[in-house]
Amino acid sequence: MKIAMIKIKNGIRKNIRKNQKEYTFICPLNGISVGDYVVCDVNANSKDIRELNFKVGRVESLIEDKNEIKKILEQQKPYSYIVCKVGVKDFEKRCNQIQELKSARMNKYHLMAQKK
Repeated sequence: MKIAMIKIKNGIRKNIRKNQKEYTFICPLNGISVGDYVVCDVNANSKDIRELNFKVGRVESLIEDKNEIKKILEQQKPYSYIVCKVGVKDFEKRCNQIQELKSARMNKYHLMAQKK
């Protein structure tokens, strides 16, 4: 088991910032490296504890030292996990491509509405 420090990506439009807050996640997976984009389970804004929400984040650092992990588990008590690695090689580039496609589609719909 490892501990991963993650910066969460909030939508396709917003890039991860340098000074953005890092969150602590438990990483039960092998093959996760710094710089990888991962799907993380996050706290739901619901009273139903069974409801899971997912977000995509970038791994900023991995902690593998057992003493350091024990210290983090005792102090921060993380209970959110990394679910899986995102299988896209350049996730930021893909988000930009989707944003361009989305804008083109919205422009097309706008033109169609004007013709009516």
